[in-house]
Amino acid sequence: MGLPAADRFLDCVLHRAGKDISISPFVLLLIVPGSLAFVAFVVIRLYIDTGMWFVLSQAGQYLVALFFSMDVGAITYTLMTSFRLHIGRNIEWTNALADYAEEKGKDPSEIREIEQEMGLQRVKWARMLSFIVFASTVAMMVLSFFTLDFRSGEGDNKFVAPEYAALALSLANIFISSLYGLYRVYQIDDIQCRFSTAFTDAMQDDEMPEPMSTVVDQNRLRVQLALLLGALVLAIALEITARYLDTTDVPVSHVSPLIVFIVLYSTFLFFYVIHILNKHIARQWKYENKLLVWIAAREGATGVARIRIDSSELVAPDSGYITDIVAYYYHSFVRFIKHRSGSR
Repeated sequence: MGLPAADRFLDCVLHRAGKDISISPFVLLLIVPGSLAFVAFVVIRLYIDTGMWFVLSQAGQYLVALFFSMDVGAITYTLMTSFRLHIGRNIEWTNALADYAEEKGKDPSEIREIEQEMGLQRVKWARMLSFIVFASTVAMMVLSFFTLDFRSGEGDNKFVAPEYAALALSLANIFISSLYGLYRVYQIDDIQCRFSTAFTDAMQDDEMPEPMSTVVDQNRLRVQLALLLGALVLAIALEITARYLDTTDVPVSHVSPLIVFIVLYSTFLFFYVIHILNKHIARQWKYENKLLVWIAAREGATGVARIRIDSSELVAPDSGYITDIVAYYYHSFVRFIKHRSGSR
């Protein structure tokens, strides 16, 4: 568009599809609840057809616990990755608009302060920890699957502690990730809404689009109470069902109602975080579309030209991310091969 800051903002918007990952709750439902529902269907169907209740050994229950931990690790890592990519784009987004206001001779003091707040939201250790948990459970699942006989009852007592440890890890993982995700989405939504308001005030243009509006419900406490109540009601219903099955010939493994309640609340909270994160991303896209039109009209831009990027202009990345480093050396290798082929 002519100005470096405006071009950076345009580039940030053009690459948003690769940075803003809207997680589908339906896809996640196919991972953990879907897989568990399939196992339950097989067990119930076997009981109806043959009258046999499928009972796993303690080793088999340990493998199921690891499988559940692996699923939970996958979805929490997906959420942390989504936060890292989106917040990284938001940092570039706010920085480009702050530079644009400064290039236009506006007072950037207030928007610079809010921009620095956004910079402090960068996700670092959370994503790494979630990846370590996921990779560890996958490794344990693979090793255990090929070394244990889940049909045998020999030595079952030694798998009680590992099973409880795997389940405790899963519970802590989804509970902490949900709380962390809730805090993050509240923070970035609030910061970005305040930034867009400050940017509008600084530019002082009646043609500018309205600032972003928050997607976070003002009645936050009411939302949490609703999630807690839903988890409590479902936990009570499951406990009543388990007690009823005790009066029949169907053996049921009992789980503490408190643990069931925490698992249900953490699951509901996790999906709520995904819901408001998706709404935040959708609202940001809508706002920046209008803002991009306003900047283009202000700068007299008529379109977006496709520019071929010469790989020889690539420089070594300083971000420290392994993906950036691999991409750099990959392009360097391709450039070397082309050079060798052309010299023959």
